[in-house]
Amino acid sequence: MVYIVLSLEFFDDIYVPIHLFPVPFHSEPDTQKRDRVMWTWKCPASDAELVIDGMDQIKFQAHSVNYPPILIEQPEDSKPFAPTVVTGSIDFDGLDPVLWWDDAEDKDEEPEDP
Repeated sequence: MVYIVLSLEFFDDIYVPIHLFPVPFHSEPDTQKRDRVMWTWKCPASDAELVIDGMDQIKFQAHSVNYPPILIEQPEDSKPFAPTVVTGSIDFDGLDPVLWWDDAEDKDEEPEDP
């Protein structure tokens, strides 16, 4: 499964799978960071391409919350056990990177008279 991982200051197990991204979304290799991918949404209203940067603050909606069973023994090479795993969605208006919506609001504001 392909997904992005979100992190809060106190919680790091939030996954947003690509089927819960807005459509149309695509990915391409990041030319700056070889081990990363850039996710881009093509806004249908304006044909603008909006990119999710790895450091963006993102609003999301919880799609599901899972509590996996605690394993008595874990293999040494496994990732640390997560007692709670959140699957998030960014496929609704007002979600996605905060910067996308801040930019849109700035453009909608009327200029002030001098």
